[in-house]
Amino acid sequence: MVKYYANFLYPGTIVAEEAATEISTSELNINDIPKYCEAFRTFQILETVDNGITMRSDRLYQTDWTYIGKKYTAEEIMNKFPNKRILHNNIKSNKYKYLVETRCRNIYPIKKETKVIDNWQELE
Repeated sequence: MVKYYANFLYPGTIVAEEAATEISTSELNINDIPKYCEAFRTFQILETVDNGITMRSDRLYQTDWTYIGKKYTAEEIMNKFPNKRILHNNIKSNKYKYLVETRCRNIYPIKKETKVIDNWQELE
């Protein structure tokens, strides 16, 4: 049997927290995204029972993260937050080119092709 899951990323005290929830299909309904979720991805797990023993696969077909927020270039973020020296140094030293500011106001480095839902106000 195939089971579908959504993995949600939430703001944490020091690092982001993750939580996986079973969903009914491989597609996550946009209305089912929790309010304080910053990003999500989906995956599948194969499960079978043999002689009363349940066996589960590793995560299969895991998608990349989709962030909820606004995508920026490194230059745009540094201009938006001109007094955040630690952020600027982190961007420069790690050579980040693209970042996302999530709806919870956290900033993550991303790839140019990373999906970002920027109309997140509609989810509130």
